Amino acid sequence: MFNQKTILLSLVMLLITLTSQAAHARSGFKFGDSESLHKIQSIDMSGPKGEKLYLANRTITKFVLLGVYLSDKGYVLAVENDSAKGYYPLDVELIKKLQAENLLPTPLPEYRISIWDYLFGYSLWITLFIIIAWTFFQNRRSKKITIQE
Repeated sequence: MFNQKTILLSLVMLLITLTSQAAHARSGFKFGDSESLHKIQSIDMSGPKGEKLYLANRTITKFVLLGVYLSDKGYVLAVENDSAKGYYPLDVELIKKLQAENLLPTPLPEYRISIWDYLFGYSLWITLFIIIAWTFFQNRRSKKITIQE
């Protein structure tokens, strides 16, 4: 069913995808959740400890070597220049309160999750699809060659 060349090419494609993911992550292969904060805009507000804050959206990507799932966690107040990616969660009630005090813009600016976040967030499924499609088309091609001979 699968010839050695098809299996080898599929493994090479998987290896390329895995190494590109590892380069993106800069920490090797990942397992578990990876949280990201994406800056939307600066705001004139300080946190409880006097730290400068900015408005951001938070995403979480679940990894099993490659990205399995991406979830959007909405708006947060993120801490500027914080390597630990500190943030304060925002709920509807707190957003309305901060907007009433003119600390947050009304309405809140819209944001979009980037295509790169989606590609890495679902990279496992994309890789599996490519490998299955490649294998399928290689098998069809080899059967056509065999029939013609």
